[in-house]
Parts: sequence; structure tokens; C-alpha cells
Amino acid sequence: MTTAEIAKDFTELLKQGDSHSAAAKYNADDIVSYEAMEGPMAVCNGKE
Repeated sequence: MTTAEIAKDFTELLKQGDSHSAAAKYNADDIVSYEAMEGPMAVCNGKE
């Protein structure tokens, strides 16, 4: 799959309102998310 094909599929899932499937399909198991906020959700690790 090319980068363009992945981007198109990911975007289509989001347009359909299916962010959970997009995340399950394309996020790495060891993903780390840094949010611009204070508190316990400022850094989240993993898919859960």
C-alpha cells in the first residue's frame, strides 16, 4: 500500500465517523499521545 492509499483509507474512515476503526487499523500498539493540557490525560500510552 502506498502512503497516498493509506492516507485516503484513513481519511475515509474518519469521514464516515469511524475513528475507532481508523485508530485500530493504523495506530501502533505502543503509540504515545501528547496533549496540550495538564493532568493525567496529558500523556497517554498504548491503544487502550
